[in-house]
Amino acid sequence: MDVENVRIVLMIVQTIYQRSLLMQSLHFVRSVFMALACGSLMSLFAVPYNPPANNRQKAVFNQNWKFSKSNPSGAEGTGFNDGSWATTNLPHCFNIPWWVDQHIDFGGIGWYRKHFALGSEYASKKISIEFEGVFLHCWVYFNGTQVAEHKGGFTSFIVDISGQAKTDGTDNVLAVKVSSEWEATIAPQAGDFIFIGGIYRDVYLVITDPLHVAYYGTSVTTPFGGNFISSGNYNLPTSYAQAPVKVVTEVQNQSAASSQYVLRTYIVDKQNQIVDSMISASWTVQANATDAVTQTVNLSNPHFWSPSDPYLYRVYSQIQSGSGIVDYFESPLGVRWLQFTGGQGFWINGQQLYLHGFDVHQDHAGWATAVTNAGQYRDVKLCKDAGARFIRGSHYPKDPAFVKACDELGVCLMLEMCYWGKGGGSGADASPPSGSADFVAFQQNCEAQMKEMIRTFRNNPSVIIWSAANEPTGGALDCGVINAVAKSADPSRATCRVDNFSFGSGEDISGHNGDPVNCGSTPTLLTELWESAEINRPGAYSGQPDDENPCRIGTARWAAFDYGTHENWTLNMVGMCDNYRIPKRRYYWCRNRWLGTAAPTWPVAGTAASIKLTTDKSTIINDGTDDCQILATVCNLNYASLVHNNLCNNSYL
Repeated sequence: MDVENVRIVLMIVQTIYQRSLLMQSLHFVRSVFMALACGSLMSLFAVPYNPPANNRQKAVFNQNWKFSKSNPSGAEGTGFNDGSWATTNLPHCFNIPWWVDQHIDFGGIGWYRKHFALGSEYASKKISIEFEGVFLHCWVYFNGTQVAEHKGGFTSFIVDISGQAKTDGTDNVLAVKVSSEWEATIAPQAGDFIFIGGIYRDVYLVITDPLHVAYYGTSVTTPFGGNFISSGNYNLPTSYAQAPVKVVTEVQNQSAASSQYVLRTYIVDKQNQIVDSMISASWTVQANATDAVTQTVNLSNPHFWSPSDPYLYRVYSQIQSGSGIVDYFESPLGVRWLQFTGGQGFWINGQQLYLHGFDVHQDHAGWATAVTNAGQYRDVKLCKDAGARFIRGSHYPKDPAFVKACDELGVCLMLEMCYWGKGGGSGADASPPSGSADFVAFQQNCEAQMKEMIRTFRNNPSVIIWSAANEPTGGALDCGVINAVAKSADPSRATCRVDNFSFGSGEDISGHNGDPVNCGSTPTLLTELWESAEINRPGAYSGQPDDENPCRIGTARWAAFDYGTHENWTLNMVGMCDNYRIPKRRYYWCRNRWLGTAAPTWPVAGTAASIKLTTDKSTIINDGTDDCQILATVCNLNYASLVHNNLCNNSYL
């Protein structure tokens, strides 16, 4: 029994005794101890969760960088003069501003440098820099010393700079060399989307105690019993009175001495009430070592997560050492159970659900790939507002803000490792043959990026499938090994490979681009339903029909948004919205099909008289994570008089 629970019970009993509520309270006391026996005391006595004071800090580190699209000698050094470099903020990429008709390919090297000071209060702390995405190959230097190298443009990583940090208030220099040049040993080697170098996602300064939860160091699962991949029907219950929750926490000790600790884990509901807790025994973790602590609980009367009701719990892992809390770490929890069948389609929480939705690329007009968190949220909301239940993250791991938005808005997500077996490009017309000297290194890079993707997103309930590759032709990738890596890193989710051709490397789901596929004994997913024509906005109020055969898992339409490509074609112009995120009429056709919402009144041709500006918000946070969308509407002369009353409801095409 949790010591804190015992203390709560004693307080309750004492209160009952003091008030002499004897007969009336006997039944209540009995229910308290029955609740303890069932592990559900927190559901009877909900208390709010108050984050403890501790040593963890995570600060946005996007502001005031210096940038040069060049490769000067000595740029990693503290004495290097970067005064003539451009001052920029993150997220950033080499080719800002950028527009969808620019065909940009692999190639280019740039440097980023940031100066900052640290006070003496950080002298005994662990100091790290977290990068959410740097394309494609980067080398990180701190105060003139190389502290990291990362190969892969779509996965996050963290760099420990404690050993080189000056904490006396003097200047520290963080320098990052970034190459977007094609490399045979780094995925992706090909693809028809744009490849632009840069630190194009958020960067954070992370401060912790030497004893802390490791980087993305929790695994939170709801391991319901049963086989989740089957060719048969399930007939499982539509609800559970209890949900098993398993939390594995990596407690990392980056000090020169062993440390004793207690791990206390809280499950907190949407109203910030503690609904359950777990406490470990007192453990000792050795110096420069990591413990993996497993805790389990049955969550009573769980509120399930689904696209129609995306209910989220939070899990807080607190490390107590000595008399205080030295670290706490937050993880998302969405309770749901999934079934993928060959012949019966997809089921969530005991209910059959057809997963209709979109494929999504990340680039935006003007920003290229350097998209804010607010922009990521807007993308998911546009898909959700059209009625999408599913997004295929084509063809690379998405920004953490994008996945978080899927959690919050209720969109099931397939995340894809960034392997593409064809597609052209500078030096990338095909993957290297299996006999290439680069094959082993390339395979290892794919495995590493798959592990990084899974570690970052394994707790997000919206993620329901890991995809190993898109059209893995040419023999450069052993998909069976990648599938095994995914299963080892996260056995709780289904795996998929998207292919136009053969299928079969042990994946749970067969993904198919192109024409609708028939159902078989293997669960099938139509991953690219192509529209019949490339169109500019506004386009026609029509779309490619889909029979939504319930024997399939679902269908992803190509694509939600127009996207940039290095190819000289217009196949990237089939989006439901344009690259500015303004809907085409095809978007409203999908919305009508999925939600039954009537089309809006279309603008008519006329005489332009005025421009009306609207924004989705009036204030933004100035740290690179936020933005506002400004929409300019050209108003017809017949409605010009209404502009002054903010009622302009028509426009000129």
